[in-house]
Amino acid sequence: MRKIVLSFLIFSEFFNLSCQKQVFSSPVSSNERMVEIPKPTPTPEKFEKIYVIDAMDDNSHSLLEFQDYQIEKVTVKKSDEYDNPKADIFDAVVSKNGKKIARLEGTYYPLGNWMNFGLYPFLGESVQQLWVSDRTGNKDGNDWIVSLSPKFEVIFDSNDYKYWQNSGFVDVEKDGVLELLVAQVNDLDLGLASMNDPWAEVVFKYDPKTHKYQPASHILTEYTLDGIVEKINKYREADSKSFKDLLEIMLIYFYAGKENEAWNFFAENFSPKDNYSGRVSDKKQARKTIKTALDKDPIYKYIKADLKKNK
Repeated sequence: MRKIVLSFLIFSEFFNLSCQKQVFSSPVSSNERMVEIPKPTPTPEKFEKIYVIDAMDDNSHSLLEFQDYQIEKVTVKKSDEYDNPKADIFDAVVSKNGKKIARLEGTYYPLGNWMNFGLYPFLGESVQQLWVSDRTGNKDGNDWIVSLSPKFEVIFDSNDYKYWQNSGFVDVEKDGVLELLVAQVNDLDLGLASMNDPWAEVVFKYDPKTHKYQPASHILTEYTLDGIVEKINKYREADSKSFKDLLEIMLIYFYAGKENEAWNFFAENFSPKDNYSGRVSDKKQARKTIKTALDKDPIYKYIKADLKKNK
């Protein structure tokens, strides 16, 4: 799974560099309509993943027209909150019948950002949604999924969450509606070296009542917990224990709503001797630090509240 995230980051960096060399797109006629994002061939897995971002390779356009909408990539001068020098940053501006209705802002980076968009039927074959992806050379960025029909609605905004990267889509329930996969990265305030930061994949499911993609790892546990027994066995059988692996198993349990299982695994296996590079070595203090960090995590908070509501 780490290879998937690494491949995604390398892919983003490639496009970031290429876009910086071609800041200005060629003129686009008013009636040009962008080709839909082609449907990529799923990988042969138990849960077949779809990598929509990869399918955008040949769809780097400055203008998309769909029904009464226009989505245009525009360049603006921006600086960050630290008043660093201004840079040319791409935004995506959405208009309907010539009237601007939304601006999806690109992330500041001194060398600029890469922003791309396309259409894909995330919610089923009968209708398409807009996918907007923003990336920088610093691996930062945001993603949006926007419903344009029957009305304009942002159904996913990564700004609502933190420390994440899209790692694909999957139809867990085999109903034609794709679940969004997010690689959630968090050092849990343990002061780990960045290379030792744990990550876990979180599933987002579209909720037709709220018209939003929301965390659902605790609902779709057949996907979330798939393979965790093998991960645990591999961890226990390893000659040299990895503290990162321990935390990643814990995160899988936490996002699956399996709080007791996570803390039991921690109690049985935590040891500062196991390739641990953090600043907290006492087990009691480490548990307190992890819990405090989780309580600030928007995904974890949502899952906890949802479990409590549906008891």
